[in-house]
Order: sequence, then structure tokens, then C-alpha cells
Amino acid sequence: MYRKENFGGLAVLLLFYTIFAYDFGDAHSGRTDANGGHYNRKTGEYHYHGGGNYSNFVPQRQVTSRKQSPVQRRAIATANIDVKHNVKRLSWCLAGAGCGVVSFTYAVLDTPQVPAMRLLGESPAYIEYYTAEYQSKVKDERVTYTCLGWGTTSLMLSFLYLVSVGAD
Repeated sequence: MYRKENFGGLAVLLLFYTIFAYDFGDAHSGRTDANGGHYNRKTGEYHYHGGGNYSNFVPQRQVTSRKQSPVQRRAIATANIDVKHNVKRLSWCLAGAGCGVVSFTYAVLDTPQVPAMRLLGESPAYIEYYTAEYQSKVKDERVTYTCLGWGTTSLMLSFLYLVSVGAD
């Protein structure tokens, strides 16, 4: 039979895994270019692996629908790059872990602010496409990581409860 002292270390290990596990989920093989990223051959999307110069870079090649205009493709690509670098995933995961339904509700109802500096000098069509894509993707990321934190905390608390009931 297990002693209660052994489960404290397990709880700390589960918490450590929860906080850092999401970052390892995107790992895959693939070389990066001078900008620190590369194209996903399956989806045609360009993405980064950190350390790259993404501030002024817009991929020149992207597999998309032929119905999209060049302005729309560029706006969507830039918005997706900005989302990857602007959403604070760990903060949303911790918010979900600590506040649960409150942070989830906020993530669903809040309209994310678009980085205005990225829209200077752009056409109205570009701004429209960028804004729609950016807000949609930011909201998706926030909800996903809030749920990850909330769900993990719920599982850990359930596990600890079951262990404490079983130990008595």
C-alpha cells in the first residue's frame, strides 16, 4: 500500500509536466531557414521554431486556395505568424488551472486586440483579412490553453482526492 508522503512528489511531478508539456507537443523534424522557420509540406503553412526574425517576414510561398487574393494570403500568413508569437500560452494555461470556468468564459467572450503597428500603411482589404484571422486564431489559442490548464487541474485534484480517500 502507498503512503501519503509518496503522492506529494507525484503531484509536483504532474504539475511540472502540465506546465511544460504543451511546449513539447509541436516538436518534429525539419530544418529551418534563415528566418528560423519552414513550410509544413502537408498543410503548406509556414511556421517558426523560435529565434527567427519574424517581425518583417511574410512567406513568399504558401499552398492555399486559388480563390484567395495575394492580399488575403499575405494578411492571413502574417496574422498566423503574429498569433504564434503574441499569445502567451503558459499564462492562459495557468489562468485555466487557477480560475477554471472564469478564465474559460473570458477567453470565449473577449475580442482580442489586433497589434495596430502591423496594420500601418496596409490596404483596407488587408486590414479586414488580417483582423478576422488574427482575432479568430487568438481566441482559439486562448480557449485551447485555458481548457488544457483547467482540465489538467481537474484531473490532478480528482486523482489526489481518490488517493486520499483510498489511503484512509
